[in-house]
Amino acid sequence: MKKVANILFLVAAIVSITLTVTWFMLAAAFFVFGSPVFKDLIIRGLEEGSINSDFPGTIEQVADAIQIMFISMAITFIVLGIFSSANIFFSFKGRNNDKKGFFIANIVLGVLSGNDINVVAAVFGLIKGNTIED
Repeated sequence: MKKVANILFLVAAIVSITLTVTWFMLAAAFFVFGSPVFKDLIIRGLEEGSINSDFPGTIEQVADAIQIMFISMAITFIVLGIFSSANIFFSFKGRNNDKKGFFIANIVLGVLSGNDINVVAAVFGLIKGNTIED
């Protein structure tokens, strides 16, 4: 059980690194598309019909709403990236740690960052910890 938990924590760390890079790249892309520089492109897309929106209002109001959506998504991806970054640390530390609170923190961060492998590894770690104490 201990080997399985260690392997899963290693895989979870690799997945967390990949997720961190992905979340921060998506955040950067959404920040760029939400910047005022791209407002003219959004307005042109709305006028030409290549961007569809059911938002009522003028084209400028719709463009503002789309920019707010892009910025909101960028902030969401930054938060996911921060949770995933913390998950990298907890995944590597989880290989050598047997504290229950630590595994519970792994479960919480795994759920918050979108890394299900870390949740499974932490559950195996909890099982491993219970079998060691018995």
